[in-house]
Amino acid sequence: MRVLELEINNVRGILHLQLNPNGRNFAVWGPNGSGKSAVVDAIELVPVSAEEWFDVPSSFEEWEEIRLRNLGLMR
Repeated sequence: MRVLELEINNVRGILHLQLNPNGRNFAVWGPNGSGKSAVVDAIELVPVSAEEWFDVPSSFEEWEEIRLRNLGLMR
């Protein structure tokens, strides 16, 4: 996956974050509790197919199910 641009709003502790790596490699680093895992979780929640764009989960449980399914940990 190449990340060209990423905007995160209201994901876990992140109110707003905009990244513009333009497809280049980038690292997520910082002290404990700074939101590194929230950035990774937001990337994992990006729909991988056009069909998923139209099926937006309405609860944390639904988001978690999608995340686990994308990681191959759930069918």
